[in-house]
Amino acid sequence: MGKKTTMKASDGVSVDESLYVDESVTSAAAMAKKKKKSKKGAKSSQATPPVSPEGSDSMRDEEFDDNESEKAVKAALIPWYKNKRYGLAACLVCFAALLAGAALAFLMGWITDDDSNSGNSSSSSSSNGGNVDVAMFPSSAPSTSEPTTTPSFSPTPLASSNPTDDPSVSPTHAPTMVPSSSPTESPSDSPTQSPIAGTQSPTSTPSDSPTSAPTKAPTDVVYEQFSFYVMGDTPYGQQQGFLLLEQLDELYETYEDALARFTVHVGDFQLPDRSFCAESFYQTFWNYLLNGPLPTFVLAGDNDWFDCPSQQQGINRFLQYFTGTSVDQGGFESEWVIENPLPFEVTRDYANNRPELFYFEYQNVLFFSINILQAAHSRMNRNVDWITEHMERAFESMGASEIRAVIIFGHGNRSPNNRFFFEEIANDIFLETSTLRSIPVVYLHGDGHRWNVDRRLAEQIGWTSQWDITVDRGGAAPPVLVEIAPVIGDALVPFQQENEFQLVIADGLIRIDRQGGRYPV
Repeated sequence: MGKKTTMKASDGVSVDESLYVDESVTSAAAMAKKKKKSKKGAKSSQATPPVSPEGSDSMRDEEFDDNESEKAVKAALIPWYKNKRYGLAACLVCFAALLAGAALAFLMGWITDDDSNSGNSSSSSSSNGGNVDVAMFPSSAPSTSEPTTTPSFSPTPLASSNPTDDPSVSPTHAPTMVPSSSPTESPSDSPTQSPIAGTQSPTSTPSDSPTSAPTKAPTDVVYEQFSFYVMGDTPYGQQQGFLLLEQLDELYETYEDALARFTVHVGDFQLPDRSFCAESFYQTFWNYLLNGPLPTFVLAGDNDWFDCPSQQQGINRFLQYFTGTSVDQGGFESEWVIENPLPFEVTRDYANNRPELFYFEYQNVLFFSINILQAAHSRMNRNVDWITEHMERAFESMGASEIRAVIIFGHGNRSPNNRFFFEEIANDIFLETSTLRSIPVVYLHGDGHRWNVDRRLAEQIGWTSQWDITVDRGGAAPPVLVEIAPVIGDALVPFQQENEFQLVIADGLIRIDRQGGRYPV
């Protein structure tokens, strides 16, 4: 090891040179220190900063120009990597090592390539008589084992001229990027007529029993499913008015899922002995119904005009608010024409001054309203003609066999005073032919205040496809939900009874739910 030398200035400042020298130059270094002390004596009053072990050229010329031993010290103090002779020798050694490595790599690659070509050459000569250039037309297929770690120095420029006669038993699952240089000489006996879209992982072998024809398109919906709500005999007083508002608000939660199209109120929205049929009651009820989500039809009950102090004043006010007096004005149902318009046209009997009578057809189901009470009155004389006229038009436009059902809305219970209406439409229309006998006819009404299904008239006159149904009053139950089943293709998709509150009739075509589809826990 070398010795650590320390230089001290005459003013007491210690300078650590931190360098190591050989033992052979220690005496020369001591002599140099004495000479340096004698020269520094004249400058003892000045502090000397640390000096680099190498020093500057001027300092070396002044201190070591006369002494060869001092030159030896100087040379010893220079690191080897700054010595020009040593640096040049190191560069030559590195360059020679690089040349040797390159030569060795080239030799190894040539030997490997020569061995590979010699094997291919012998194989090609045996199969082709030794006349085929192996480099241009190699006969052997690429190895199916692990690929080489380095690319070939002489890759095959062209595909094989002798492809195999038999297809692979394990075809690739993805197409090649470059078309084949040797296409199939015989085309397929059953080529694909159109490309298959969306196949993610095709099978490796074709099916033994392919589909002879594509799947047919989904069957069309001939008649859509839809529904409507029916309520009546409400509100009788302010408390029932608030309940009606709650019921209408609840319809917003169910009507879309139920595919509901409209609502019908079958009459009696006041107690005339308390309201005296004042106009304010008609206006209040009008405002109540506007809170509902669906276009609403309103029928005239006996409380709304017949039992009023003035029948004429009562019917006039009813027509003013709920039917309109002309085609241009329209009925109350037109108030929803912007936010939720009806999907059909409504016809009212304005020509005969009976605008409370309406008719429309939807999905080949015919809908009528009539002005019927338990008591006899002059406005009921138009009911039979109204039904007859539109039934005859329906026979002409769509044919009797295409009428799926007939729904009649009224207010009054059947009574001796109105029985003739049901008997006349039965005998004059619905009992004439077997086709007409099969049309379901449902009379939906209020007045009785309690749910009831009456088949007595149907049994008495042999009208087996007729149902007389009384809906619950609004103060006791929510609006009734009436559903009409769809027809898909050539078949009806019938409803099933799901609970005790439901009535399914007409072979599943119609389902009537007393709870309106709502079943509180």
